[in-house]
Amino acid sequence: MERHRYFRCHARQARHKSSRISWAQSSAEALPFPNASFDGVVCTLAIHHFPDLDSPFSEVRRTLRTGPFVIFTGLAEQMHHYWLCHYFPEMMSRSIENMPSESEIRAALSRSGFKSVKVTPYFVTNDLEDLFLYSGKHRPTLYLDSIIRANMSSFANLAPAAELEEGVARLAEDLNSGAFASVKSHYNSESGDYAYITAWVEGQPHAQAEPQR
Repeated sequence: MERHRYFRCHARQARHKSSRISWAQSSAEALPFPNASFDGVVCTLAIHHFPDLDSPFSEVRRTLRTGPFVIFTGLAEQMHHYWLCHYFPEMMSRSIENMPSESEIRAALSRSGFKSVKVTPYFVTNDLEDLFLYSGKHRPTLYLDSIIRANMSSFANLAPAAELEEGVARLAEDLNSGAFASVKSHYNSESGDYAYITAWVEGQPHAQAEPQR
């Protein structure tokens, strides 16, 4: 499900791969589905675009039948450890401001009727195909490509033009000189780069999962 019209083209492409996929255009605050419609719900890299968390989470709870609600997202506290902060500080400050923290997500899930929550950190690898914001953690040259940057919402919507130009130039210079390795090493963190947040209604069992690296 997507609220933006331009995702219709992605839906058409997806149908060519599987006729079992059904797409709906709607806002997360008012899902066009009856109560108890789904065994599970997955939300990927989207909650920072929600005006608030309570309405979408309550709608998920309403439409959820038995399974878990799985959210894949960055956390505000994790993003302080992105080395992108060194080159694009204003952009990252704005992006962090838009991103909910773990405590905010837990509180919203609780208010929406979820009783059990597990957070599993995810560490970016160097072979990702989906190029979201920190997908270039180990492939910094990705950020030198204006087309790739244009498809990352933080770069497209939150980066001041002057900072973007200067940051890209500094990154290119550090990559050429070898200084980038030192910059990157200062942003190492064991808290993960993103997180899987899995929520259950009361009484639903869940298995333990190891962090992905």
